[in-house]
Parts: sequence; structure tokens; C-alpha cells
Amino acid sequence: MRDLNDFMKLRANVNKALSQYMQLRKKIDWKDSSKSTTIQQLAQPFLNGYFTIAIAGKMSAGKSTFINSLIGENILPTGHFQTTSGITWIISSKDRSMEVTFADGKKLTYKNHFAEELRKLVAVPEEFDDLPINDINTLIIGNNDINTILQKKAGIEVKTGTSSSEDLWKKYVSVTPKSKIAQKVVIHIPLPDEYEGWRIVDTPGVGAIGGIQETTMQLLTSRDKSNNNQPLVDAVILLHKGTENIQDESANRFAEDVSKSMGELAKGRLFFVLTHASIPEFLNYKDGILSRASNLFGRRLDIPAERIIYVDSFIQRFITDAKKSGKDFSNPEIFSTALTGWTEEDWKAIRNLLSPLYMELQMQGKETSNSTIFGQLETTARFDVLRDKLNDFLNNEKEATFNRLMNLIEDELKLYQSRVQKDIQAVSNGSSEIAKQIKEAEQENLQLNQVLVKLQQKATSGAIKKLFEFVDPELEALSTKKTITEVRAAYLQIIDKGINVEKNYFETLIRDFDLFAREFSNSNLTMKSLDMQYIEQEAQKKATSKVTDYSRAEKRLVEEGGWSSDDKYETYYPHEKDQIDFDRKLREFTAVVKRDGRTLYKAYIDGVVEKCKNFLTITSENVDFKKNNTINRLKCYENCKTEKDKVLAVLNSHLNEIKNVQIELDKFSD
Repeated sequence: MRDLNDFMKLRANVNKALSQYMQLRKKIDWKDSSKSTTIQQLAQPFLNGYFTIAIAGKMSAGKSTFINSLIGENILPTGHFQTTSGITWIISSKDRSMEVTFADGKKLTYKNHFAEELRKLVAVPEEFDDLPINDINTLIIGNNDINTILQKKAGIEVKTGTSSSEDLWKKYVSVTPKSKIAQKVVIHIPLPDEYEGWRIVDTPGVGAIGGIQETTMQLLTSRDKSNNNQPLVDAVILLHKGTENIQDESANRFAEDVSKSMGELAKGRLFFVLTHASIPEFLNYKDGILSRASNLFGRRLDIPAERIIYVDSFIQRFITDAKKSGKDFSNPEIFSTALTGWTEEDWKAIRNLLSPLYMELQMQGKETSNSTIFGQLETTARFDVLRDKLNDFLNNEKEATFNRLMNLIEDELKLYQSRVQKDIQAVSNGSSEIAKQIKEAEQENLQLNQVLVKLQQKATSGAIKKLFEFVDPELEALSTKKTITEVRAAYLQIIDKGINVEKNYFETLIRDFDLFAREFSNSNLTMKSLDMQYIEQEAQKKATSKVTDYSRAEKRLVEEGGWSSDDKYETYYPHEKDQIDFDRKLREFTAVVKRDGRTLYKAYIDGVVEKCKNFLTITSENVDFKKNNTINRLKCYENCKTEKDKVLAVLNSHLNEIKNVQIELDKFSD
């Protein structure tokens, strides 16, 4: 593993390199640059000092406990069935504070005891556990009144699989104004030294009551407007509880959505982490679970095997708190009193986990000192493995970015050096050389005009829509599928095909017009996925009818037989049961997928067209600038013949300035 301070060293070098580069541009009045924007974009993560890791997973995966264990401090609330869906940012800082932004725009800053304040802000009271809190909060934030909210109650409950009384909805809305809904939390605390350059984001739980995947997805696919539209998130840790079904549909769909929405950015930037790794249900089947994780997530989402990791947050939490307490855990009797902040239930659980460890050490004749116990526990918790992998990724990513940044600056310096030398040649040799270079520039302008015509022909709305002609017939072909599973698979293939078409199209454009497209940000467009589970539920409702249940016959007396036993009875069937017409269910399901798929694809293609217009605008402006700049500069030299020595002095000064910066930058590669 590399030196954990590599990021800070690179950051210092970027500061110096960019400063020298920008000062040089200003000093020599260097206005035109094909790579200046890219250079500044690449420098931003270093200048901001942030490498952003988002933590995403189901509530049951123990996300808050995981993050607390990762940073070594119990900041995020744990032990609640449900919490609200705000985004929480954790940033390293010498000073401690928490800034909360509420739905009404109000901001509050807390300096002391803010962990407890955060618990109050995001924890959902137990009486509201059965409510789809985050859907209701969204309606409250959207200024919907109680009547409008209640009108949407049935649809939301179908979507979220919840059911509760209207009175409970009314009560929650009455006690939850916008001013009480925390939408964003930024926590500044001192983080361990190894987290230099990290920024950790806690995202809303996947598959939580209220279905809040969209909030998380928006974060993961967002661009940082303050950072030249660069991706807001650099890497994503997908959490999954090791004892839960790894084929869980909501977790798998979310992971797939993340990968598709992030596009190329997702490759090599996803980690899959299994939690609760000390539980026997996981340990007994560990190899099989890891193998399935590799098949489901590794190969499909391009997650390398070394980034599929298992950890135990609960044990790591104990290690952190036990070390901070300063107590001696060599004697098991220390467990008679719980550590501060631990509930009796959690303390009993950790005691049960540690009892076998003490017995094993004693049987092996080993001492039960703090160092031995903590060493054994850290091997089980495996957070050191996770931190190493994250830091390796951080250093590799930033080192590659740093090298690219330095190479671009070096290319720029060589390009400008060559241009200054050519200008010196033109001024020194007089009119004939200037005329020669103007003629060369005019020939180049003809070529640039041809480039522009070629681009304008290729980057039309009609040309783009032609690329996506396959969509409509392939959506129509969904009607030929025999099962819902086949429809789902075919629809996902259509999405994949469209994403690849867009990717290949813009990669070709950028390659063909590379010199003029430096300012263009080739960010992948988000192709929203359909909620297949909800569509299937709705299709089943429409395909379900009540029929007589002939398996539950009853008899009733129709005529008494007097003193004899000849009573007359008739058989009847008072009970009904649900009967599903599976053919109709398939038709209903397919019809919605086709209809909604067309709507989503139309929006997606419109986005591609708009993106292409942006590319055309940027490229055309840069072509026009390049066409005029060289000739205008040469004509200026022609008009300054009487000041030849003065012009040459300025140009030679520029040449020396460039060489001086090159010498300084060479030091960073040593």
C-alpha cells in the first residue's frame, strides 16, 4: 500500500503546477488554448481537497453503523427502523460542526452535541414506522395540502407495499411542517489521517419504506456545477447484509441502475461490501455467498474481485469504543458494565460474540491482553482491508489524474513554444515569411471549413434520431415474448443498446474533432429504469378476478324430514377466491412497459440531441477562433515592421518564460 499522504503531496504539486501555468498564460497574454478548460477541470478535485465516496444500500444492511465504524466515531443515528431520506455529507475538518438545511430553506448550525441533534432530526418516531415517510415528505415539500396528500395515499401504498389508517397519515402531516424536514446535513469533524482527500456521503436507504432510490440516484448521477461540471461522486460502496438473499431484487435493480446511469464512470469505481460478516449464517456459507456476489455484481457491473469485500461493522464499532475507553479487556468480567452509548441489547450481543474468542485464546495458551483481543477482532472486522482498498483506489485514481494533468500542461507549453518560435521566424525574416505563413494559415482554414461542414452533417437532429430507429420496433417486439421475465430481459437489452449507441456516437465525435472539443463535458445521460416490480403488481391486479371457490363447499338444510332422518340438504359455494389470468397479466405488463418505455426513450433521445447541439456550438466557436487567430496575429506583425526589435524582444521573453516553467514542472516528475 502507498504512503497515505500521497494525495496531499499530489495536491501541493497540482497547486504549484496550475499556479505557474495560469501565471504564465497571464504574463504572456496567452488567450487561445485548446486544453486550458480540461486542465482546470482535472485540477479541481485536488484544489477542492475532496474525493467523494457515496455509501448506498438497504436500511437492513446497517449503513449508519458501517459509516460510523469506517470513520471511527458514532455520529450517524443507529437502531431506528426508519429514518428520513436527507443526504448526509461527512467532511474532514479540525473544527466540529453540523449544518442542517431544512425543506423550507432554513439553515441551522450546531457546534456541540450535534450527534444527538441529528438523531432527533432524522429518526422517525415509532408510531409512524408503518408509514411511507419519504413519499409523504416529498408531497409536504411540494406544498400539497392534506386533502391532496390523502388522494395519493392509495397509489403510494400500492407502490411501497404499506398500509395504514388515514388518521395516522393526518397526524403525521399535522406534526411535520417543511421546517422540520431535514433535506441536507453537512458534518465537519476531524477524520483519521488516512482519510486525507476523502469526503463521505450517506445516501438514503435503498428499498426503504417509501421507496427512496430516486433521491440516491440523483446524487450519484449529478454533476458538480462549482467544479466544471465534473461528477459529484467519485466512487460508490454498495452495501448488502451478508445474511440476506444476495439475489434481492431491489438491491440488484439499484446496483444495475447505478452502473447504467454512471456509464463509463462506474467502471472501476464500484465496491461491493457485505456486512455482518461475523454472523454464523454468513460464515457458514461465506464461499458460496462470495461466489454469487462475484457472478451477480462482479462480472455484470465490472467490479473487480478484490473490491468485493466482507466486513463486520458491529465488531469494528466495539474496537473503536473499547480503545477510546482506555479500559483493560484482558478479564471477561469487564463486560458486566456496558460501554457508554451501548444499549443493553447491543452489549449482550457483543458479549456473546467475544465469549468464544476468550475461550479459544485460553485453549491455545495465549494471553488475553488488549492487543491480542483487538488484533483478533480486527482480523474479523476486516475494516483495515477495506481502508487499504479504498486508499489504493484513491491513490491510483488521483495519480492517474495528476499524470494526465501534467502531460496536458506539458503539451500546452510545447505547443505555445512552437508557435512563439514560428512567430520569431516570421518577424525576423520579414514580409516574405509573414506572407508564406499567412498562405499556410489560409490553406489550413479551408481544411477547417471542411471539418466544420463534416461536423454539421454528422451532428444533426435527424442523424441522431436515425441512430435510435431500432427502439420502436424492438419495443413492439416485446409483445412476442412468452413470459414477464423475457419482457424484462428484452427491455433491459434495449436500454443497454441505446446507452452504447450514445456512448459510441460521442466517443467518435470527440475523437474526430478532438482539437476543438476540449471544453465539451462528455457526461453520460441518465436513462431512467422502469419500476418493473410495481408494473407487475398493477398488471396482476388487472388480471385478477373473483371466482367461486369450489374447494370450499358447504351444506344447508332445505327441508326437514320430520321425525325421520330424511332431512334434505343442498350443496352451495359461498366462498370466492382470486383467479389470475396469466395471459392477461402478461399482456397488461407488456403494454405498460412498451408505453412507458417509449416515453422514457423519447426524453432520452431529446437529451442526446440537446447534448449534440452543445457539442456543435462549442466546436464551431473553437474552429472559428482558430481560423481567425493565426492570420490576425501575422497581419499585426506585418503592421509592426518598424518595431521589429521590440516585438522580437517580447517574443524571446515569452520563450524564456515558457522554458522557466518547463524547468519547474520537470521537478514534479522527479
